[in-house]
Amino acid sequence: MKITESQLRHLVNKYLNEADADGDGLSDKQEEKLGTDPNDPDTDDDKLTDGEEVLNKKDQNIQKIMNGKIKSLVQALEENEDLYVTIKTTPDGYECGFTDSVGLPFPEPYGFIKVRRSIPDYDGKCWFSWIVALTGATQGWGPLLYDIAIEVSSGGYKRLIGGTGKYIYGLTPDRRSLSPLAFGVWTKYFNERDDIEQKQLDDLGDALTDQDGDNCLDFSAQHNALVNFPLKFPDAEYGRELSSYEQEEKDRKVEFMKNSPVMHVYLKRQGSMEVLDALQSMGRLRIEK
Repeated sequence: MKITESQLRHLVNKYLNEADADGDGLSDKQEEKLGTDPNDPDTDDDKLTDGEEVLNKKDQNIQKIMNGKIKSLVQALEENEDLYVTIKTTPDGYECGFTDSVGLPFPEPYGFIKVRRSIPDYDGKCWFSWIVALTGATQGWGPLLYDIAIEVSSGGYKRLIGGTGKYIYGLTPDRRSLSPLAFGVWTKYFNERDDIEQKQLDDLGDALTDQDGDNCLDFSAQHNALVNFPLKFPDAEYGRELSSYEQEEKDRKVEFMKNSPVMHVYLKRQGSMEVLDALQSMGRLRIEK
């Protein structure tokens, strides 16, 4: 006799002493959270049990994840029934990390990413993006946290937590220091992630454009490339024409910024939230405001 997944879930729920009055594979407690009827196995009368609908939606959301590496990490997270992702607000931004069901840090895989709002007087305007402040993760698991943070920073913060929506313009690397490992992660986003939109940043000296909305501190970019450009070139500072050497240096800096992973803001296209959607449909996303 073949047992369906819905029937198996029902048996598991009974074993765990979680009442499932209508036998649809969702406990009464789960149905209360989802808004379905705990006494009707097919709340919306569409010929699918509530349990089957939840399972189908979860699978569909996982399949929407475009990047294979991220999809495999989401599937690995699902296989560990005690592993959750918690997103919580902080005084200057938000933090997301791997936790248990009550929000305590998970021992293995371990991981967190702290993100802060850009401060114009401190960082430059940076397109009003969010800025990575600190990260740490078990090897191989960091990219999942980066993807989640990019989604949260691309509009997910407003959707999940609320607010005016001012800071929904993507995520950019730390502006002052960046480890070689973190630089490598951003290089992959820059070179390999076609599903991630990139927005160019300028330096504080307007080497690329005359507008100040894109101006952003570039210490970490120069440090990781082992270069040292002046903050401003003499044409901007003194209003004179550049010498041939100075023009070559400015051209070199412009080319450097266009090709530096650190001199970009990263966003999910059209506000896509496929990783957050998958985690929510799996019941593995916690929000602490």
